[in-house]
Amino acid sequence: MRIKLTGFLLVVLALTLLSSTASAAYIQCAGVGGVTGSSTFAGSVTLSTFNGGSASQSGSTITLGCASFVVPTGYTLNQVDVQLVDDAQNPGGNANAQVLWTWNTFTGVTQAGSQVNSEITSTGTTFNSCVATSTQINSTCPTIISYSENVTSGNTFNAVTVNVSSAAGSNGGVGPDGNTSANLYIQYDYTPNGSIPEPATMALLGGGLVALAAIVRRRRS
Repeated sequence: MRIKLTGFLLVVLALTLLSSTASAAYIQCAGVGGVTGSSTFAGSVTLSTFNGGSASQSGSTITLGCASFVVPTGYTLNQVDVQLVDDAQNPGGNANAQVLWTWNTFTGVTQAGSQVNSEITSTGTTFNSCVATSTQINSTCPTIISYSENVTSGNTFNAVTVNVSSAAGSNGGVGPDGNTSANLYIQYDYTPNGSIPEPATMALLGGGLVALAAIVRRRRS
């Protein structure tokens, strides 16, 4: 029984030494839905905001934004992930249809260049999954862009905005009943302060592990 208990303590100490908890979940900030029958974001689009986000329109360009974020007490913000999601519906029978989205002009994060994503169809019935056609920023679609940060407890990470526009390909885009949309998400990766032990703490725990291992060996011999 004592050997089993000692083994359990070894596991607990090892987990304490190695663990580092992260708290994160994607938050939807804002989105836009285009006018039925249009492949662009011109006209009376539908703007949606969530969780304090923002959305505005200037011609056919939409600016989507995520609210600023206050780091919880006792935590440090280590990374911010921005997710760009776009989608098109109903090519209207056009087997050569294509819709492209251009994301650029980021604020709140240091990001140059543009991200261009695309959806095509080979059947004229539905659009395929999106692909990145310009990899200036990222080669994936939906696009996730990660930024390393070091914002301490109680401090504020600034708001983030990005512009997005949508357009038909050279052979046409959505059909008369189709539309295009774009959404912005953000994720905050933060860890408890002190979750990574300092050298002195690691040495103390390491010494404890060695001592317990010696006790187990003596009792088994």
